[in-house]
Amino acid sequence: MAEPSSSSKWPDAAPPEGQQTILTISCGNSHIHWATHDISSSPNNNANANEFAPSLFWRTPHINDDDMKDGTSPAMILSRMLPESIHDYIFGAAADASNNVTEEMARDQSQKRAVEKLSVYVVYTNADQLAKLEKLFASIPSNFVVLDGDDFFNEEQGRYNGMGVDRLATLTGAVYFYGHPALVFDGGTAT
Repeated sequence: MAEPSSSSKWPDAAPPEGQQTILTISCGNSHIHWATHDISSSPNNNANANEFAPSLFWRTPHINDDDMKDGTSPAMILSRMLPESIHDYIFGAAADASNNVTEEMARDQSQKRAVEKLSVYVVYTNADQLAKLEKLFASIPSNFVVLDGDDFFNEEQGRYNGMGVDRLATLTGAVYFYGHPALVFDGGTAT
């Protein structure tokens, strides 16, 4: 059900007009960091405004290999990782994360939204977890966009090969909020 974006370049990968909520994921070496962004609180309710106010942050452990192998549906695994508000947005308020959430529940709920597909933007340093996330989001109506380093900085701007896209995303955010020059400290997995 999820369709990869044909391009992660802006504005091609921008959420479609009318999208109310987007999901961003930073998939690191030790945890998955998630955030929902309420576009309706952006200036002029404009999805292209480059203002996506974060409304909720949470962190989960990595997706368990055993869950992926034991026959648990991808929709069910995803539902267990979500706080109530985004869970209800995706699966409906009647869906209980502890019971059997289904892909059909996600399809039914998506048809109640102005834009059926949830826009999901991902930066990652862990390819195994990225593959698992892709599988989970393929089970619900979504547009799964994987961002790369050039989406933030190109080599002419100082990006070097091997620089983590998560660090580039953080630096882009720092520059956006605080301007140049910007310095970002990354404690890595040990923190």
